[in-house]
Amino acid sequence: MLGSFNFREFMMYREWELSEGAVGNQHQSREDLLQEYLIWGGFPLVCAQHEDESRRVVLDNLYSSIVLRDIIQCNHIASPTALENVLDFLIGNSSATVSGNNIAKALSDSARSVSAPTVYDLLRAIEESYVVNRIERYDIRGKKKLAFETKEYVCDLGFFHMRKNRIKDEWSCVIETVVLNELLSRGMRVYIGKTHRGEIDFIAESDGGRCYIQVAYLMSDKYTIEREFGAYDYVNDNYPKYVVSMDPIALSRSGIVHLRLVDFLSDESLLRFG
Repeated sequence: MLGSFNFREFMMYREWELSEGAVGNQHQSREDLLQEYLIWGGFPLVCAQHEDESRRVVLDNLYSSIVLRDIIQCNHIASPTALENVLDFLIGNSSATVSGNNIAKALSDSARSVSAPTVYDLLRAIEESYVVNRIERYDIRGKKKLAFETKEYVCDLGFFHMRKNRIKDEWSCVIETVVLNELLSRGMRVYIGKTHRGEIDFIAESDGGRCYIQVAYLMSDKYTIEREFGAYDYVNDNYPKYVVSMDPIALSRSGIVHLRLVDFLSDESLLRFG
């Protein structure tokens, strides 16, 4: 699987382009760079382009070569069409809870049909190619991993915007995906946290430490603020707790640290582990 820049690497690449006088490049704020990154992702070949149409062409070529070479050929896939349907579903539903059964149900209609066992085989091949990452749930109170209701996240947001099939909550999905990919890029073990009344978006573990992270697009109203901070009401331990969003101003409360997404992605030291 081709590597993808995290946001810090993406900013460094843009700075290098400026120093080299690259054609079409100009100084941009962190916020402007973040908007570009959230749409086009971090594949180096895509970052080297400065026109939207060129980016689309490169993304399409990368997607096709990954599907054909890294999945179909390496795994001797008998039905490329079924693979592409499953992969499109996973990418377009990044951050959603999925299973072989619900994917098979979603993809089966009068014109096509795919069985759950076939979907599970294709899921394995797709996950091994690292086009998507499967994240397991962890029961915080019971202190054990759960072998059901996993979530799948696309490895690069450029692919998401190419293959997306959703409009509702699109930016919530984008922010959750970029936070997950950032945590993985830092070499962390990541789980979805289950509480007895809901879930925490991410449990991140590193060097024996742990922290919790809630993710939101914007804390635009009282309901959203209460939902994101209130998720921690059912977590009765002292590990550090965070809320990450795209808001221009961070508003921490009750010992829970609110981080702006641009700061979270730019500075590794902001995340503490207990």
